[in-house]
Amino acid sequence: MNNDSKLPFGDFTFITSEMVVKLENNKRIVNDILALDSQENLVIIELKSIRSNKVKQQAIDFENKVIKQEKEFIESLIMLIAEKKWSCSCRKVAVWKAPTNATNIRINKQTDVELYNYRFDGLVTET
Repeated sequence: MNNDSKLPFGDFTFITSEMVVKLENNKRIVNDILALDSQENLVIIELKSIRSNKVKQQAIDFENKVIKQEKEFIESLIMLIAEKKWSCSCRKVAVWKAPTNATNIRINKQTDVELYNYRFDGLVTET
C-alpha cells in the first residue's frame, strides 16, 4: 500500500487480508481484513456487498474462534507487520453497501459490531 498502510475508512493501519484459519473441526474461517486502530486495538473488518446480520456474526465468530484462541500468534503478527504492541482488545467492523430504501433488511443493533456504509460513488458514511 502506498499510503502508510492506512485504510480509507476509520483510523486503521492494515495488518493482513484474507486470513484463513483451519479450526479444530477441520472447517475454515476467513477474515477479510485485520487492522490496528490508533489505540492499538485489533480491528476485525468484514467487507460485504450485502446487508445481513450474518456479516456481523462472521466478525464475532472470528474473534471468538481465532483471536481469543491464538492471542500469542496475533500479538506476534501485529508486532511483525505494524511494529506495535497489541492492547489485547478488539473492535469488530462490518463495511457494507449503504441502504437504498427504507425496506431493506432490519439489522440487529444489539451487537458490538461497528457498521460502515459505502456507496458506489466511493463515499463512506458512518452509522
